[in-house]
Amino acid sequence: DEVDETDGSVTLTVNAGSDYTVGSTSMLTVTVADDDLPSQGLSNQSDYQAVVDLLIDVRDDPPNPAMRNNPAHVKKWNRVLAAIGYDSGESAMPDSEIHDNAAQWPDSPFKQASDYLRSQEQQQGQLQQQTPEVSVSAGGGVTEGGDAVFTLTANPAPAANLDVTVTVTEVGDYGATTGQRTVTVSTSGVVSFAVGTTDDQNDEPDGSLTATLNAGSDYTVSATQGAATVAVSDNDDAPSAGHTVDATVLANVQSYAAETHQGAAHVNRWKRVLVAFGEEVPGFTGAAMTSSEAQTYADRGWSRWDPVVEELTALEVADTDAPPRRWWSRSYRSQAAAGSPKAARPASPSAPARPRRRTWMSPSRSRRAATSAS
Repeated sequence: DEVDETDGSVTLTVNAGSDYTVGSTSMLTVTVADDDLPSQGLSNQSDYQAVVDLLIDVRDDPPNPAMRNNPAHVKKWNRVLAAIGYDSGESAMPDSEIHDNAAQWPDSPFKQASDYLRSQEQQQGQLQQQTPEVSVSAGGGVTEGGDAVFTLTANPAPAANLDVTVTVTEVGDYGATTGQRTVTVSTSGVVSFAVGTTDDQNDEPDGSLTATLNAGSDYTVSATQGAATVAVSDNDDAPSAGHTVDATVLANVQSYAAETHQGAAHVNRWKRVLVAFGEEVPGFTGAAMTSSEAQTYADRGWSRWDPVVEELTALEVADTDAPPRRWWSRSYRSQAAAGSPKAARPASPSAPARPRRRTWMSPSRSRRAATSAS
């Protein structure tokens, strides 16, 4: 059997009968040695390592040498070891079989294995009865266009998927999806979710995204980690403080950028000008137009570019805090080449006068010149 017990004996006694006589040796006793290990007297049956050590001793060093390395003996205890979570290489013996063996042999190692399994079942049941406390933590700061990451942790881990309501708020305007959302925490107890931001073209103060846990019936909210914040950094250059784009020029450039019938290249050129002016162009990622690029279009005889060159030059000068440069439109350069005193350059960069802007075309003239001016 599997019960640890004291060694015993079996005695055979010959009784008297009418047809025979009893010899001088009328009784014989045979000693029977127990081959089961004694109970280890574990004070805490949830002590996993102690139970494992006990079962390995039973498997590898049975009192009966004949059972050592016996395949059936070794396999049996390996299956018990697997049942309590030890990697023995065998399939686990069903818990019910271990409990039945423990009931049949209450002093055997089956009893220790059974008690350990029951203690684990009890602890799991207690955990399942506890209401998880949910906390939220924040990932590292992001630059606009990146994803802000938040992590929810439920302690203890829920027995089934747990839906947690989270409210996302934003400081600044980074195109994040705010408001309430439902985040599902699996039985692992941990889940992360991301909130995307938009890489716009506006210079603006740095901002942040905050995830706040809302109360729920199936969980409690951590008193110390009920909200978390991710910093969002702006990546756009501040607009020049030294020059304001002429309102008429800006309005005309905006209208040119809307002339989709002129083709994508035409529209994108004017959108790049708007970016250089510091305007937001949703969905457009092209680089800002420079004054030197704009000058190449003015040099082609496209007169609508003349005031754009002047505005871009003024912005670039203000950005670099350099001495003012004098940009001359095509018509002024022509006048200078002809010796016109009107086009004479000022004597020094600090001279107060700047070539007067060309008079902007009226809307009717602008429409008539639209094809040749792009």
